[in-house]
Amino acid sequence: MTPITLRTLQGLGVVLSVLAVLVTTVVFPTLAPPTFFIACCVMLFIALWIHRSEFGVEQYERNTLKYTLRNSASAVVLLIAVFGIVGFWYFTKYNSAMVGPVPALPTLPIVGGGLDSVAKHAVSRIREVMRTGKL
Repeated sequence: MTPITLRTLQGLGVVLSVLAVLVTTVVFPTLAPPTFFIACCVMLFIALWIHRSEFGVEQYERNTLKYTLRNSASAVVLLIAVFGIVGFWYFTKYNSAMVGPVPALPTLPIVGGGLDSVAKHAVSRIREVMRTGKL
């Protein structure tokens, strides 16, 4: 049996992606999300299989990080639960968004007296600059 190399993985990925795009856009456009999901899962499985076969079983068996995390997993879960309970209690007790009446919406101030007065002022400033030559 010929081992799967990176070149064949890339070729399979391109063929699978093009086939998924053709099927979903031309034949069944409503099946686009499941088709791309299945294609991604297949490619992920192939990549994980090649990674496992390339690096060998020895590295996975001698993984010391896995044993360290396995021993401290209960403490991590307990800390997450305690912080979650304290955070939920704090934000429900001291959240001021739920308490009191709703404040009135701020109104925007009227600047310049409307569009007509702003346009008249701009025209008069332009005329003054053209007449005097100074800003």
